[in-house]
Amino acid sequence: MKRFKLSLVTSCYNAESYLEELANSVFYQTYDHWEWILADDFSADSTRTLMEELKRKDSRIRIVEPKHKKEIWWNPQLHAVGEIVCHLDADDAILPGTFEKIIHYFNVFPEAVLLHFNANKYFNILPQNTTNLFDNFKDNVYMTRDNNSFLEGFEKLWPQRSNIFGYLRIFKNLPGLRFPEHKDGDACLSNDGQWLLHLERHGKWLTIPRTTYLAREHGESENFRNWNPRGEAQLVINEKKDRKNFILEYPRNIKYFDDIYDLAESTYLSKLNYETERKLVSFVNFNYNEEQIIKAKHLFFDHDIVFEKYLENVSYYFVKINLEDTPETIKAIISRLSIGNYELSFFSDNVHLHQNNRKQLDNIENIKEVILSGGRSVFWYAQDNRIHFISAVKHIIDVPEIVLSTRNAYVLEKEEKKVEENNLKIMQVHVGCGLEIPPKAYGGLEEVIGQYMRIATNRGHEVNLKWLDDITQNDLEKYDVFHNHTGGFWNLLRDRCIPYIFTMHDAFVKIHGKDSHFYMTNNETIKNSLFSLIPTEDMIDFFLYPEKLRRLHHGVDTNYFFPKENKTYPERLICVGGGDDRKGFHLAVQAAHKLGMPITIVGPDSVHASYNKKFYDIVEEARTDTVFPSIDVQLTGNVEKQKLRDILNEHHVMIHPASLETGQPCLAVLEAMSSGIPIVGTMQDKISLRGFELCTREVDDIVNKVKLVLDNYDEYSKKAREFAQERDWENIFDELEKYYYEAKELKHTKPFDMKDRLLFAYQNTDADGKNIFNLNMQKNPYISVKGSTPGNYRINFIDKDTGAIHYSNEISVGGWVACGIDYYVNWRVEAINLITEEVEFEYEQDFTNKNIFIWFDSVALGDTLAWIPVVEEFRKKHNCKMYCSTFWNDLVSDTYPEITFITPESGFMDFESSYRIGFFEESLQSPVDMKAVSLQGLCAGILGIKDFKETRCEIKIKEKEKDPQLLRKPYVCIGIQSTAQAKYWNYPGGWDKVVDFLSKKGYNIVCIDKHHSFGQGEYFNTSPKNVIGRHERTLDQTIATLNRAEFFIGLGSGLSWLAWALNKYVIMISGFSNPNSEFSSKCFRIHNDTVCNSCYNRHKFDPSDWIWCPDHKNTDRMFECTKNIEPVKVYDAIEEVIKLIDKK
Repeated sequence: MKRFKLSLVTSCYNAESYLEELANSVFYQTYDHWEWILADDFSADSTRTLMEELKRKDSRIRIVEPKHKKEIWWNPQLHAVGEIVCHLDADDAILPGTFEKIIHYFNVFPEAVLLHFNANKYFNILPQNTTNLFDNFKDNVYMTRDNNSFLEGFEKLWPQRSNIFGYLRIFKNLPGLRFPEHKDGDACLSNDGQWLLHLERHGKWLTIPRTTYLAREHGESENFRNWNPRGEAQLVINEKKDRKNFILEYPRNIKYFDDIYDLAESTYLSKLNYETERKLVSFVNFNYNEEQIIKAKHLFFDHDIVFEKYLENVSYYFVKINLEDTPETIKAIISRLSIGNYELSFFSDNVHLHQNNRKQLDNIENIKEVILSGGRSVFWYAQDNRIHFISAVKHIIDVPEIVLSTRNAYVLEKEEKKVEENNLKIMQVHVGCGLEIPPKAYGGLEEVIGQYMRIATNRGHEVNLKWLDDITQNDLEKYDVFHNHTGGFWNLLRDRCIPYIFTMHDAFVKIHGKDSHFYMTNNETIKNSLFSLIPTEDMIDFFLYPEKLRRLHHGVDTNYFFPKENKTYPERLICVGGGDDRKGFHLAVQAAHKLGMPITIVGPDSVHASYNKKFYDIVEEARTDTVFPSIDVQLTGNVEKQKLRDILNEHHVMIHPASLETGQPCLAVLEAMSSGIPIVGTMQDKISLRGFELCTREVDDIVNKVKLVLDNYDEYSKKAREFAQERDWENIFDELEKYYYEAKELKHTKPFDMKDRLLFAYQNTDADGKNIFNLNMQKNPYISVKGSTPGNYRINFIDKDTGAIHYSNEISVGGWVACGIDYYVNWRVEAINLITEEVEFEYEQDFTNKNIFIWFDSVALGDTLAWIPVVEEFRKKHNCKMYCSTFWNDLVSDTYPEITFITPESGFMDFESSYRIGFFEESLQSPVDMKAVSLQGLCAGILGIKDFKETRCEIKIKEKEKDPQLLRKPYVCIGIQSTAQAKYWNYPGGWDKVVDFLSKKGYNIVCIDKHHSFGQGEYFNTSPKNVIGRHERTLDQTIATLNRAEFFIGLGSGLSWLAWALNKYVIMISGFSNPNSEFSSKCFRIHNDTVCNSCYNRHKFDPSDWIWCPDHKNTDRMFECTKNIEPVKVYDAIEEVIKLIDKK
């Protein structure tokens, strides 16, 4: 089940009386993968102060600043980073287990873009626990079930039919989602109503008939004061107008639980909604069939559900009062109940049909007398033709009151968190650098381990820290995870059969290069690990085993490092780290000198005397210069963590011109950003940074960037803090925790028990004293020599086809050597004894019947469809057993039965050789440049298949198009969306003109993009008018629609490759790449080579920049490659395709 991140969002206006109560209900949730975004909507009370207090207590809370009134109220998703957005009103509360329910139902119903639940509504005061559950109770939200869409529901509104949607609206954070904003007026449009209507354009929605929310009605409530049905009417008017431009599939309502609403509604007022543990629940007299029972168990997945059972351990009975029931039948049911500790509820959803007006008899009233006759204390409540009778022998549960703690977190005063059975046992392997864990002062590696241990312990995992020599056989059998952080231990870890994961923290590996001891030891550590983690993308391909590396960012404790509200002036600069040329302390002092600003250098001296001399000379010059004004340069040396926090809060800008860091950003930078300090620094990875101004290691550039930051200081400071909160250790550990569970599953692939360890030792000892040559071809040729006989060898890595020696080197016994080429070469490897000149070892590559593993380093659909035929050709050529890892296995597994498809990151290692297919320039990863060949040519180059002929991928068609609307007349499919604006057809109104042209030709036009609207900022792309929209569907449904189409018009995207795989003619509009980059058969390429074009083939593409246009960005020539493709060019291609189709 996917562990979505929840973005809770609350727009607060004069909420000082209510916000803490909402916070308590949030902190009582057991699901912890969430952020909470608070916005003060220009309150006149102390709301902002309370928000700041909450933020200091929990690092998952962020405060954002609305640009104007109600900005976040209209668009709660604006600052959300989670996959799911959950809007919470500041004056309400949520019930225990709500977050788990949200996550569960979004996993079970992945097609849903929105969920909504039931709420209990109260007059002004919400219940604090179940002892006062019925005090101040107003009513429930009994949602209507006869709406195929929200638009239909809004059109049916009237006072007795206003519950068309529930409370707690939760929706997926779709790319580019933006809701219109409206000024307050007579109509007073509702924000949530607008969300619902807009979201159902993007996908379907589902009502979850369970109570998760407590809503408060009071005189200050926005809805209580200002709600106006005419506002809802205006929403209907606006939406009906917009929907004339596109067509949606109906119903938009998934309606899965509609036929068990009576059962669901019977629980709406129950204490069951407050339970935090599984309970046995019996539903009596509901007369459900098997399908309804299954749905009930899906609805109450967190409890044990039975029907018509009278058991001693039942905690809740819910009894349905049906039309045929009489006081006698209800009495018979009651008689079967034993005396015990349970809640008993009776429910009817057709009260009026129990009344006999002629005889003045009321069957429900008589049944009520039977219920009361047992001496029970009964609460009863009637609303909307429904009635509840709720009785309890005694209170089932008292929800512990949650209060603000004086410590750095919220705690439960009455209940201690239970350790779950599936929690992990984690062993951290001590790094052995002579520093404490956690460190008191400078010690980045020790700080990381200390934070991992702190959070793991807080989450209930069992954590231990040991020196490597202290790890015993009992530890190997007890602990699930062994986390190593040092490259130098690889041989000990391997020989002792410790099934470890490794985090690579060592920047010196890249500084000293591939011939260094650092590189060798870290490579070996990665190779022998279950898998390894690294905090920088920049170094993954640097190592020999990138397939074993996963990226994991560094983090920061934002509860410990936080901004000081009133800093002293004038502005002061700071630089923090270990003194060395790599960190650039000398550059920071020189920049400060030019700026005439004081600077503080925090950290120990360099271990290199030459750098210390250079640095202190620069410091002395800055302090005593008579030409430029001298400046104050403070050198603190190494300081303890608390002192560092205090120092940071006395400074304004950090300069960090490092030549290389493993952390992106590193710990020192994150600690400064968490303190609200903007950064001027370098970065090796291409990541989106806020509050960070990139610079080079040129002093003048640093100076200019510091000036820029100071001119916009408040904005940079706020963004720096926000970025740090995203990188809080709690969020980083969310990812690490997943890796720990993966390591637990992979532990059994290593020989960690005593028998297997002894066998391993025996197999790796030579009996006759000869040296052993171990050759590993899994990634690239790697050979090591072991043995007790001294010897020196020349190792040659030779291309059998050409005779060329790609690499040659000399090694001694105990050494190793590798050739860095990752792509296919028909290898011969030989080891020649330098004394005897004899070949003591020789390897001739032959893949016949060998396991070969090819993995696609791309999630894109088009890449997979392009590369699979090349993989199949490789399999046939070498007669090998092919294993292939893609992100689209289901699409091709049936049509390529001779290939075994593996899920990504499955840990599969049973192969002779492996090849990574990705986007590489000419390098050790690929003999061809990705910009100079087609997609299939790139894969063929990596796999060594010369003269590969363009081949369509074969895919399985699993569904047929059955929509009568599409079957009435011929249609053409189009796809207008892509993943960067440069890939779009940017001719204004071009798609609308093409749609009109096709319509006049007698075609329907079906838009099959995943999203109706997509883009960023001002570049937001929406489906054309007058098309049939088929969005937010499964891939199989899209294939079914595309397979019936006459032809396809699109961009250089996955849908074009999909259409080609279905043997459709494709009209491809693209200026992003040259016409040779994709496929050519059955393809009409619309390309304008008279203007700037094919930037992909001339520059390195930056996928993080939505408006990437390397030659003309932010000029009037931006995107001219497709702005200058006129619709008439597309018309001509359409005419040609129609002629070809007619010939058939």
